[in-house]
Amino acid sequence: MADDNKQAMNIRIDPDLVKALEAIRDAEGIPVSEQIRRGIRLWLDQKGAIPKAKRATKARAGRA
Repeated sequence: MADDNKQAMNIRIDPDLVKALEAIRDAEGIPVSEQIRRGIRLWLDQKGAIPKAKRATKARAGRA
């Protein structure tokens, strides 16, 4: 996945969450930044903040 249209952000995160994210990275090979993106997208989806057409496009792109 290219980072061409991604915006950089700085966040502060609790040390216990960092350790958990790093443990998943080590066990499953999923980068911490990708885990955070997935978590944010899931939360926004649950809140109904992401239009359905946008979600469908992203899902199809990920399968290719």
